[in-house]
Amino acid sequence: MGPININKLKNNYALILFLLSCLFFPFAIGSVHLFDWDEVNFAEIAREMIVNKNYLNVQINYQPFWEKPPLFFWLQALSMKIFGVNEFASRFPNVLVGIASILSFYLIGKKFISDKFGFIWGLTYIGSFLPHFYFKTGIIDPLFNLFIFISIYFFYLYQVAYKKKYLFIASILSGLAVLTKGPVAILIIILVVFFFVIYKWKTIKIKILDLIIAGLIICVITSFWFLAEIINGGGIALFKEFIAYQIRLFTTSEAGHGEPFYYHFIVLFFGCFPISLIVIPYILKKNFLDSKSILVKDFYTLNFILFWVVLILFSITTTKIVHYSSLCYFPLSFMAAYIIHQNIIDKKNLHKISFVLLTFVGVLLGIIFTAIPLIVKFKNYLIPFINDQFAVQNILLPVQWGGFEYLLGIIYLVILVVVLIKLKNNINYIINLFLINALVLNLLMLFIVPKIEQHTQGSMIEFFQKHNNSNEYVTTYGFRSYAKFYYTNKQKPQNINALDEDWLLNGAIDKPVYIVCKMYDKEKVLQLKNIHYLYEKGGFVFFKRK
Repeated sequence: MGPININKLKNNYALILFLLSCLFFPFAIGSVHLFDWDEVNFAEIAREMIVNKNYLNVQINYQPFWEKPPLFFWLQALSMKIFGVNEFASRFPNVLVGIASILSFYLIGKKFISDKFGFIWGLTYIGSFLPHFYFKTGIIDPLFNLFIFISIYFFYLYQVAYKKKYLFIASILSGLAVLTKGPVAILIIILVVFFFVIYKWKTIKIKILDLIIAGLIICVITSFWFLAEIINGGGIALFKEFIAYQIRLFTTSEAGHGEPFYYHFIVLFFGCFPISLIVIPYILKKNFLDSKSILVKDFYTLNFILFWVVLILFSITTTKIVHYSSLCYFPLSFMAAYIIHQNIIDKKNLHKISFVLLTFVGVLLGIIFTAIPLIVKFKNYLIPFINDQFAVQNILLPVQWGGFEYLLGIIYLVILVVVLIKLKNNINYIINLFLINALVLNLLMLFIVPKIEQHTQGSMIEFFQKHNNSNEYVTTYGFRSYAKFYYTNKQKPQNINALDEDWLLNGAIDKPVYIVCKMYDKEKVLQLKNIHYLYEKGGFVFFKRK
């Protein structure tokens, strides 16, 4: 297997990136149920918009939901109107975001450096695990990240050319970022701009009046949501709750996601294979560039600042969730692409540290891909070493594996080792590595991820789908789930008491209540009045309250 000569692809770079995005990003996105919480949470909001025919108020369980603004849910609702209420429709908006992101990388890279660089940049993102995977999900962050990154890009163009139209576009995109996930967008953008202005203090010429106008534009865009909520009865109280929630995310461990400071460093190190490992030798070096272009150096510095602002900001917050640092993927991919591009031009090999880390992490991931199916195959030998009984019951759940899935990991390991051996003396083999990663990720989505989902939440989802009945209530005990709304296709109850979890568990109910708990809480549920034990499956216990 020889290296892919990207020079022979000249004049087709954009088309190739477009076709790869269209092939990989939508592949198998409908093959697995939505995952609790975030995916199901957001899809349920969009579904309730359609059920209520109310697209202005964000609701969950037919009650006001103040944690997120509405823009992404509008896109999901539109997708559901086209494709139906299903997993594919819930995730399809991010397929479009993925295609737009990759093409944006190409166009920006072409503008600043070359079309070859733009192609490499797009390919680094397609061929890295977490960056690629998020375009297959139904979460908010890919759209949020794109708005912020392109907003910062247009700010950069503004301070280069001092044309107000660039700042106008940056302001619109910033406002859309706020409408996607909230005011944290403005915090990130302000911090990045602040540190960049300090870096360019002697030469930058930003007009204060322009910034004031930009702020007004952002306020006008975000006010559409505020006014819509007020007109439809949300009122000021909702925004107090919204701001309080944003503060809690930074100051308290929300939803049990209190991870150590270094959490996001670990996520990026392993999850962004291989771009994270290519960048590591240079991650603290702002001025390693050989480029004579001030534009290139400054844009690299801007990406450098964005990376560290996001990583440090979400490392010092108390609530840490894996996708909080996903905005780092954009500057990380740019820096990796620049390093690769320069090495190809200079005919240099990868840094020795990068090569060692690529080998270590790549082989480790290949072993993990191989081991996951084998854990189920040899579960009887492994269970005595697992202390978590809920995890044990997950593994014991009968799921139809083909028996060949572990070969995917072995094949990946073999090809990876061959490519790495070639890569050691020929930087062009890095293109092969990105394409292999993209391919194996999609095969994992097709053959392994759906089976893992069945083990972890399959029995619960199956139960919810069976109780899609307006003459029943369904709820959970001891853990939070949005799947109980989405997968039961819950309609707005006629009895307002049914929105109260305590009433469903303890009140004088007017319909049967089906209850799901994890095995740890079985005895507690049995203490409820008029409770009837049904069965246990996959670590979940199911009851009916008459």
